[in-house]
Amino acid sequence: MKYGLIGFFVIITYVQTLATHNRAGEIRYEQISDLRIRLELITYTKTSSVSADRDTITVFWGDGTVSSIDRHNGNGFILPNDIKMNIYEMEHTFPGRGEYTVSMLDPNRIDNILNIDPPNSVNIPFFIQTTIRLFNSTFQGLNRSPQLTNPPIDFACLNQTFIHNPGAIDLDDDSLSFELIVPLMDIGTAVPNYLFPNQILPGINNIITFNSKNGSFVWKSPQLEGEYNIAILIKEFRRGQLISSTIRDMQIFVRKDCISNVPPNITGPLDTCIIAGNTLNVNFNIDDLNRDTRGGKVKVEGFGAPFQIQPIASLTSGTSFEKTPYNINLHWKTSCTHVRNNPYTIILKATDNFDDTTGLSSIFIYNIKVIGPPPENLSSNSNNATITLNWDYPYLCDDTNNTFRGFSIWRKELQGFISDSCDPGLEKYGYTRIEYLTNQFDGVNYFYVDTTAERNHNYCYRVQAEFALKTSNGFLYNFTPSLPSNESCSNLRSNKPLILNVDVTTTEVQNGEIYIKYQKPLIPEIDTLVIIPPYKIKVLHSINQQNLIEIPAFTRLYSNYFKILDTSFNHSSINTKDVSHQYQVSLESINTSVILESEPAKSIFLTAQNINKYIKLSWNNEVPWINEKFTIYRRNISTVTFDSIGIVSNLEFIDRNIELDTHYCYYVKSNGFYSINTIERPLINKSNIVCIKAEDSTPPCCPILSVKGPCELNDSNYVELSWQFNEDSCSSKEISSLEIHTILGDAIEVIPLQSDIRVYTIYNTNSLNACYRINTLNRKGLNCTTPTECVSFCPEFVLPNTFTPNGDGKNDRFEPIKSRQIYNVKFTVFNQWGNEIFSSLGPKLSWDGKNNKGKICNDGTYFYVCEYTTQRGISTINGFIELIGGK
Repeated sequence: MKYGLIGFFVIITYVQTLATHNRAGEIRYEQISDLRIRLELITYTKTSSVSADRDTITVFWGDGTVSSIDRHNGNGFILPNDIKMNIYEMEHTFPGRGEYTVSMLDPNRIDNILNIDPPNSVNIPFFIQTTIRLFNSTFQGLNRSPQLTNPPIDFACLNQTFIHNPGAIDLDDDSLSFELIVPLMDIGTAVPNYLFPNQILPGINNIITFNSKNGSFVWKSPQLEGEYNIAILIKEFRRGQLISSTIRDMQIFVRKDCISNVPPNITGPLDTCIIAGNTLNVNFNIDDLNRDTRGGKVKVEGFGAPFQIQPIASLTSGTSFEKTPYNINLHWKTSCTHVRNNPYTIILKATDNFDDTTGLSSIFIYNIKVIGPPPENLSSNSNNATITLNWDYPYLCDDTNNTFRGFSIWRKELQGFISDSCDPGLEKYGYTRIEYLTNQFDGVNYFYVDTTAERNHNYCYRVQAEFALKTSNGFLYNFTPSLPSNESCSNLRSNKPLILNVDVTTTEVQNGEIYIKYQKPLIPEIDTLVIIPPYKIKVLHSINQQNLIEIPAFTRLYSNYFKILDTSFNHSSINTKDVSHQYQVSLESINTSVILESEPAKSIFLTAQNINKYIKLSWNNEVPWINEKFTIYRRNISTVTFDSIGIVSNLEFIDRNIELDTHYCYYVKSNGFYSINTIERPLINKSNIVCIKAEDSTPPCCPILSVKGPCELNDSNYVELSWQFNEDSCSSKEISSLEIHTILGDAIEVIPLQSDIRVYTIYNTNSLNACYRINTLNRKGLNCTTPTECVSFCPEFVLPNTFTPNGDGKNDRFEPIKSRQIYNVKFTVFNQWGNEIFSSLGPKLSWDGKNNKGKICNDGTYFYVCEYTTQRGISTINGFIELIGGK
């Protein structure tokens, strides 16, 4: 982190005289305009460290500026167990939109943290950060970071299961994920010698688990009394994009005096959903096995957004220590303002009074999804050209006090069934959205006119309300659907011909044949007093997406409607083996020049190919009716007849029951219908017959490639490639040759090798920056290429925080603990007044404790800034040095 020097001096003046003794903390913010945020920084410190109390702290904004922020809550909130809660607030304007990491670094944590550089945790800086992405509020809205409602101080007991959940809420309905990480002492710098809690006295009774979806940390179970710190990274996503991240650094007190205590127990209902406007009333039972002894009284706290968003939820009892067992009631009168896409998470925390004000706790996580109410009483009516929908006005959430934005219209050709009332959204049920954010009102009802409905299709409609947040300029984001309305179905009958069959009856190159059948327009849809006879019927035809051309032999003249009886044709002497054929039927009123054309229909064209020792069949489905299933037939080698070998609803089928080097022939038969049930059904049509010889098209084995470079080979200057084959899945004996591809930028070098080689070493300085892959070939010329693997880039540069330049030959020089793939180091040391006392530049760092004038420095704490160069650029670290044994 490149802190400004002013920030360095502010910090360093405290180092020798103060010990801040930080326990826990986090940073949250609210974006209040395009470039301005309101920051709230919360720390938990050791109350008894009076000399370390901080009425101001220093914040680094990530834009090159630093601020000293006053404490907002007076002298801080004094809590039990030597804990003080401090709240610091300030507004800040950034120079432009972008991503900024806002952070706070303080020189000292509390002492004797068991899992942070024991026993030197007091000398390890306390560091928290939040990464902010400033939005363009015109299009993306403003953002608020997640709020963590459960304090970051908690208590555990030896040999008892411990559970903590941060109680994260997001008031903008963004999605959250959680990650357990190592606490930091600076940006990108983990605290030294960190152990996760289960690594202290490890064993089968000391296991931690972490839920990345809700942030629950479970420790079964602590084995050593003391204080521990963990860090949780909370990531915030909007539309799948990461928009912020927050690190909570928290503390866990593990005690042994409660080893005989048992935590309370909470039982309650399963997660639920509720329609906005309804009232949620649910009971939870609180009990404690120690009910008649010490720790037998329990209080319950509730955390989560429902306790913060108006109208708020309430707990009817249990807010003070009460004798168990007893029930608490969660009461929440929901409203349309509560509608959101993600469920609300309520965390109930039950704590006993084993130590009067604190004790063992247990939590119960209860998820509630608030869903917008469905539009009511949808009806649909068709006229000659359109279908009109109507539903009840007003809609329950149609006011200016919530996020309702309008209605969306959905339809499908078959009746639908909604199976999950807690998971709105019609797309997963096969509906297609045809209109978005409409709220037309005719004075009585909401309405919508579907002008895209096609004739001879039966449409089933549903309407759902749409909720979304809105930017200051009216752009919407974070969309949420309501429950859908009831379903209403209607259709438009056609006055045009309908094709019923395009059936391949003979598969030949020159003498193929297709059977075509159509249905003439029906009365009263066709008005013969307006579209008057005589009539001309034409059949049009095309192949390969060409223009439709009339087939003269099939053209018929009819003097009146009732003489149209010949409605089928056999199209012969065509190539049905290699191409698909498309047809259309038209009816022309000769005297009025009105032409009524059917929708085109294409014959099923079947193809076959060898795929990894199987035969894959694929075909098209381009017809105006619905094909609900396809039956696959294969010629029986013995009987020479075709037998059914499968039925599918999609457009492909894999025949696995084959023998290689054998010829097979197939065709597909479709079974379909028009959605209007008065039209002839079922509609049966066959594909062409396709034949293929079953052959092995399996590529050769792909090896598993390993690339080792300096990171794996102790800073070597060469690259070692090795590979192996999974002989259980394929045999390496099938390989006739292999080759290494060396990829450096756009250049690819090919190195041919014998098929039995398994290790190859490249001595070339450029090889350290290259990527590699292996390509294998078999005798059939087929190949398989491994994924590309690159040489690891793992520079490491770790500095100590203490050295003793007293000439005893032990720890006399300040040198890196670890230095790998480092090519140049610029090192600068400052005293407590911010004055530079030493600097060096070179390939290695080795400071003997003397200043730039060659004199040994006084004992004390110094601040350093170190820039080190790797193959990929310059990085900067900084920290404190304790010089002991100088003068």
